[in-house]
Amino acid sequence: MKTEEKAEQPPLPYNLLKLQAEASEKFKMSPKEVMEITQNLKGRSPSDYLQPQ
Repeated sequence: MKTEEKAEQPPLPYNLLKLQAEASEKFKMSPKEVMEITQNLKGRSPSDYLQPQ
């Protein structure tokens, strides 16, 4: 049996609609809450917060 190593690509960034839908489902957040949080994160360095996994 042969095994191949394959590089796994990182996930694509969320678009706002998808982020709002997932945050609503998982955390019961309103679209307005998600928008406020994303606006606060805008302009920060990626090392300032965690990326979705």
